[in-house]
Amino acid sequence: MAPATSKSTPDSQPPDPDKNEKKSVVLQKAAAFRPELTALDAICIASDRSVFADFLSLMHETQPLSHRLIVCNIDKYEGNELYKKGYFELARAKYLVAAKKILGEEFRFPIAPRCVKVNEYMKLEWREMMDVAACFNNMAQCFIKEGNIREVSFC
Repeated sequence: MAPATSKSTPDSQPPDPDKNEKKSVVLQKAAAFRPELTALDAICIASDRSVFADFLSLMHETQPLSHRLIVCNIDKYEGNELYKKGYFELARAKYLVAAKKILGEEFRFPIAPRCVKVNEYMKLEWREMMDVAACFNNMAQCFIKEGNIREVSFC
């Protein structure tokens, strides 16, 4: 009996042994710009996030900016997971919750079309601006997936 041979088709590429190493380098470079997010992976994939309650509480007291960024990104991560499962309305709501972690609970959505430069946004630090913009872009993508193109102009 002849040994089984593996055939390569155009759709199946051989594994790239350097892929994980390349990804690691990219993440390390990103961490240089966003060091507060280095703990985010551990928090988001943890089955019991209460383990991180003391850490987040301490961050809230000692590094409020980093705390806002982390809690925003935790909610954004949850929104991304909902989006991947096709729960666009729930994902959109989660992205708004994430944005409010930075903009404040008093922030009201929708904003007027083409009025992104609201006072709350213009006062933000650059990392906060990036995360809020990502949340609103993700909300817009949810509206598109829902077939609600008109609402996209409010994001």
